[in-house]
Amino acid sequence: MFHTDSPITGSEDNPDRLNRTGFAHRIAEALLLKPGSGSLVVSLESSWGYGKTSVINLITQYYMTLNAPNRPILVNFNPWMASGAENLVQEFLVQFGSEVGLHDRGKEARDAAKQLLSYSKVFDVLKFIPGAEPWASIVGKVVTGVGAATGKIGELKELNINQKRDSVVKALGKVAKPVVVFIDDLDRLPPAEVFQMIRAVKAIADFPQTSFLLAFERSYVENSLLQHGIKDASAYLDKIVQVRLHLPLIYEKDLHSLSVLELENLASIDLTSFFDEDKSRLSELYHLCVKPLLRTPREVKRIFNRLRFVEPSLRQNVCFTDIFALEVLAIKAPYVYEHIRLCPSAYHGREPDYKFGLSKPEEVIERHKSDRIARLDQVPPEDRTYVKELAQMLFPLIGDGFYGGATDPDYHYARGHVASPDRLRLAMTFGLPSGEIPTQLISRFISNTDDRESIIEGLSTDAETERFVELVLRSIKHVQPSDPPHLILSIAKLSALPAMARIQEKPRDMFESGPFRTLWWIIRALMENLPPDDRLSVLTNLMDNPGYLSLAAHVLSFFLRQHQAPDKEESTAKDEPWLTKAQLEEAEDRWLKSAEKTNEEGRLLDTGDNTRVLFTLLSINPIKAKVMIESLLNQDEALDKLAKTIGRTGQNSVKGEYSEVKGETLESLGGVEVIRKRVKQRLQSPVEETALVAIYNSILTGEGYYLIDNTRMGRD
Repeated sequence: MFHTDSPITGSEDNPDRLNRTGFAHRIAEALLLKPGSGSLVVSLESSWGYGKTSVINLITQYYMTLNAPNRPILVNFNPWMASGAENLVQEFLVQFGSEVGLHDRGKEARDAAKQLLSYSKVFDVLKFIPGAEPWASIVGKVVTGVGAATGKIGELKELNINQKRDSVVKALGKVAKPVVVFIDDLDRLPPAEVFQMIRAVKAIADFPQTSFLLAFERSYVENSLLQHGIKDASAYLDKIVQVRLHLPLIYEKDLHSLSVLELENLASIDLTSFFDEDKSRLSELYHLCVKPLLRTPREVKRIFNRLRFVEPSLRQNVCFTDIFALEVLAIKAPYVYEHIRLCPSAYHGREPDYKFGLSKPEEVIERHKSDRIARLDQVPPEDRTYVKELAQMLFPLIGDGFYGGATDPDYHYARGHVASPDRLRLAMTFGLPSGEIPTQLISRFISNTDDRESIIEGLSTDAETERFVELVLRSIKHVQPSDPPHLILSIAKLSALPAMARIQEKPRDMFESGPFRTLWWIIRALMENLPPDDRLSVLTNLMDNPGYLSLAAHVLSFFLRQHQAPDKEESTAKDEPWLTKAQLEEAEDRWLKSAEKTNEEGRLLDTGDNTRVLFTLLSINPIKAKVMIESLLNQDEALDKLAKTIGRTGQNSVKGEYSEVKGETLESLGGVEVIRKRVKQRLQSPVEETALVAIYNSILTGEGYYLIDNTRMGRD
């Protein structure tokens, strides 16, 4: 349930949790004036949200426990509800009179109410009338017509301000009951109305046996008086208010208890149970940074109001500690929070396309340092140190030193930290953006054997499939898999989805890996910990299934490199080979049979990662590779696929992807002259794709051509 800004009532279901009941009762007793006594003005001063209205409610509750004869007449006047500065006194007197009449039906009370209502009419007539101060200039409607003004001023003889006021004093004296007037929310009024209300109290504060309790934030009221020509505002208040009280300081332990209660009521489950180490992280962050920042009950309520809205949409996708910390920043340091929202790179160090960016995270962090300092300088000085520490715990890179895993986005992603760009994006969009994959789905796929097939079937778009593969890679080292061999085969099934081939064909940045290579990295992480027999069994299943040809080519290439010198892609020669030479040869034979079967079906270049398949084929059996390729040269469609397979050779910052097919490559595929002759024949027919034309020109000349516009490299 969300909190309104309503104060406590002190009732059993809305109790005093800050131990202020005794304080309120002492004020209540002081406000009960004896018959025949004069008036008393008391102020209750504190910052906004510190509980002034709650104390007034506790005082009121105390009066309700008194026997009816001993109960005072209570007048709760909220000037914030008045219709304007010019009507404040009149509306106050009307309410005063109404409360007196309603409280006591006796003749004396009825007469006092009548006199108060009559007195209120004076202020509907007068404004800046000489000799009528101090009451006339406080309020009153402006008399604009000359005739009307003359008539109203003529009525002054009958109204006689002082006489009317004396009648009120006399009538109230006969009531024989104390009157307690509460004037709350003075600090919510515009400065002009604050000024008028203070003057109104001054004008009527000497009613008999009447006490006034004014509740306000001192600096706001004093500034309002300064704006209206009161040079020494504090001394001015001292002349009107006989007893100026401050609310008791709230003990840190009481606010802590309130926070704990709010946390317990937030959900019926342990919200820190979804990510490793989140419970200890919450304790550390709360005690070091958040606890010193919480200064008023209102702040606690506002933070937990936001949490009630935000947390359910982020549950299991962002760790609770970081959700909580962000909401604390939103309330206590809104400029810092807004900067995190609008410029996340300044905090996690990754530019929007961080996977492909050239800047190091530390460089990005340093570039935004002055902006972060500027936002932090807008935080009140008493809060600044704790806000800074809180931000550094959320985003370790902005601190003076690194925490564990600070530079690794996968470390933070696995723990649900907003230092991960993806987690922060979720936190700032209050849920899953379009195309995002829930964290719990990834965890279920890795850790629950029964769910894997249905999860793969549920991937409905290419974007979802691509994101799913990326997140499985990020999570595989941090989520304990159940039945790793089964998971490897599920990854293989994922590779056979038609979406994987389409994703493979997408243009990619020079730093981006293809989806089949990403799947291989996942499988490698799983294979590392498998017993040799299980590893060999999984490998056999992969090699024997033609549907897994592209993925199996990546796997086989790795084992081939383990028995060769290391290359630039993976330095594996220093590792103990996972297969014996005989086992590797058997794996090669199995994969080759799958490739031959696929070629017989006319699908050799329709398996997804055609480039990997083709060059693996050339690597393990060049003779059979040439035979298969010769069969592809006779058909235009197959030739186009072959050209695309060998033709996307690189990219640069000038015009992106280019083709630069060397003669050695053509020779290995069936001969330079044979292939070039076939390409010339192909170009005699229309070729609509500019990129394909560029590849064919590169095959014919051996030079580089940009795929985007078929221009020769070095001539732009």
